Formats: sequence, structure tokens, C-alpha cells
Amino acid sequence: MWRWLTRQRRLQQRYHRTLAAAANGMTRIKELPRLCRLIVYIVNRAVGLTNSALFLHQPARGRYELVAVRYQHLMPTELILEEGHETVEMLKRQRGLVVGQSGWMAQWEWRVLVPSFSNERLLGFLALGAKRTGARYTPDDLELFSTLASQATLGIENAMFFEELKANEASLIQSEKLATLGHLASGLMHELKNPLTIISGEAQVYLERFKGKDPEVDALLASIIEEAHRASEMAHRVVRFAKPAPEGVPRQPVDLRALLEAALVLASYPVRASRVEPRLEVPSDLPAVEGHATQLQEVFLNLLLQASDALKDGGGAVEVSAGAVDGQVEIRVKHSGPAIAPRKLARLFEVDGGLRLFVSRRIIQAHGGTLKAASAVGEGTTFTVRLPARREPIQAARSAR
Repeated sequence: MWRWLTRQRRLQQRYHRTLAAAANGMTRIKELPRLCRLIVYIVNRAVGLTNSALFLHQPARGRYELVAVRYQHLMPTELILEEGHETVEMLKRQRGLVVGQSGWMAQWEWRVLVPSFSNERLLGFLALGAKRTGARYTPDDLELFSTLASQATLGIENAMFFEELKANEASLIQSEKLATLGHLASGLMHELKNPLTIISGEAQVYLERFKGKDPEVDALLASIIEEAHRASEMAHRVVRFAKPAPEGVPRQPVDLRALLEAALVLASYPVRASRVEPRLEVPSDLPAVEGHATQLQEVFLNLLLQASDALKDGGGAVEVSAGAVDGQVEIRVKHSGPAIAPRKLARLFEVDGGLRLFVSRRIIQAHGGTLKAASAVGEGTTFTVRLPARREPIQAARSAR
């Protein structure tokens, strides 16, 4: 008996040292996903738990999401607790460990919840199952978990800071790319302007001189004139799109229908190269929004290019539609491509999900709106943009410009 007690005490001391060392090392890890996985792994291994999980607050979505899990095979990959969930409210009230097994905790066989607070904000919490030995948690265990929570808070805040820094750097790089593209596009426009003018002018002269002599020649010359004008207009659109919005410039009424039509023109080549014929359904009385037209056009172009990439191997359909919903304007870009895996969908708008969608969401959020994605097998993927509607009718907004 004495040997067994001594052995148990040594095991307890060893796992306490392991957790203490892990807690001290948390602030050195800058990648948030890696830190989350490490926290769950270390706790589970040191204590010997049946299961454990980590939930983090997602301010943009107003909820707590499962970000790391260990030994809980029956748990869904996207377990979510809304801000007002009873468990979240309980953690905020108690501001300390929650020990027991009732309600939501009992559903997943958790025994202890370890919250991490930053000032008054609940950053997240660790959910711990029973010990595999069947032993109860001791007061020393709970005290160590409180220390672990404090270190985890510092580590998570540190990793979040570096994630935000990385995101800001990515946004800055994108802005610099757009500025460079603007200069290149302006130069390219000047280079294209003269030959396009000559082609259009010469075709016009020949059409006037020989009109009526050969219907096929007339049609060919008319087509040359039309395509030259279209190429010139597309070049102008590229220049307007590439120029970043000047700082300090107030937002203006934006005609979303015209913006979507322009985005379809800009994306016409890659979309049609994917053997896709886009369809636009926008009502004539669609409300206007306040914003920077160039930035919003970048978003819609990005969504169309995203659809084009998804369909490049097998063709399909792209539908762009819009309407007024609850004082907002809702724009949907839907494609019939392969469904996006749930785990990838959850991180679609983060930096590692691709700069194109990351920047698009930042732009929409800066305009007071939301950008979300939904995907299902057999139904394709739908990107939904919602922006606050302008009270002034769209016709008035057009005349104001």
C-alpha cells in the first residue's frame, strides 16, 4: 500500500512539473493553431485524460468555436457555442474553474472547464474529461489548472497578436500590389490607346467607303469596330479597378448593379475559359450602398475569380443575384463546383485560406457588412455579401454621381 501511494505521489509530481514547464513555454509559440493543439496535447498526456478540447472566442462571428480536441471521436468537427450559451454565461459569472458534470458538460463527458480571461473578456476555455485512472481531481490539480489558464491566456494573446500582425502585413502587401498594378495598367492603357484608335478608325473608314458592296465584309468591319471599342472600355475598367481608393476620400453612393456588371466584364475571360456562362439577376430597383466603388468591385471580382477557379476542371454554372433583405443589400455569387470540406470552409477567409478571400472579407467588414460562405455536396458553393442599404433610392444615387 505504501509503495502504491509513493508511486502515485511521484506520478502526480511528474505531471505537475510537465504542466508547469508547458505553461512557461506557451508564450514562445507564435502560431495560434499550433499553440491550441499543443495545449490540448500536453494536458491530455500529462494528466492522462479520457478526452479534452479547447474552445476559442471568434469576435467576428460572436461565438466560441472548437479549435483543438483530443480523444473525443464522437465530437463534431464544428462544435460551436454562441455568446449567450448557458455554459459561456456561467464561466463569465464564476470567472474560475467549473467542476461537475451536468447539462452541456455531461453531454461530452467533461469534468472540468478551465477558462482563460483577458481583463473582462473570456478568450476561451479548456474542457477536460475524466482521468483514465478513475481518480478524482485533487485541489492541487485545480490550482495547477488555474496557473495553466493564466499562462494560456498570455500565450493565446501573444499568438493572436502575431496572427493580426501577419494579417495586416498581408493586407499591406495586397495594397502595394494594387498600387503597382494601377501604375502598370495606366502605362498599358496609354500603349493600347493609339493602336486601338487606329484599328477602330481604319475599320470605320473602310466601312463607310465600301458599305453595301459585300454584307460579309460589312459585318466583319462592324465587328472590328465593336471589339476595338470593347477592348478600350475594358482597359479603362482595369485602370479604374487597379487604382486604390485615396485615403480620406468620403464614401459615395454605389450602384451595385453597375458594379456587378463591370466585375463580370473584368472576369469574362477567366470565367469563360472555365467553360462557364455567368448569369446575372439583379432587380432594377436595388438599393444603393455607401462605399468605395473600387474596393467593392475588387470583392466581386475576387468572388467571380474564386468561382472560375473552382470550375476550371469541369465547367458548370455561375449565378450572381442580389436583393434587399431587412434593410440590407444581399449579393450572392453561387457556383456549381465541388463542395468545400467543412474544416477548410471554417478557415476559408483566414490568411492561410488565400489572400483573395481574406482581403475581400476585410473590405466588406470595413464597409459595415458581412461576407460568408456556404457549401454542400451536390449544391455547390455560395458566397453571400451583405451591406447596409442606403435609404436614398438607387435612381437618385445614380443622378448624384
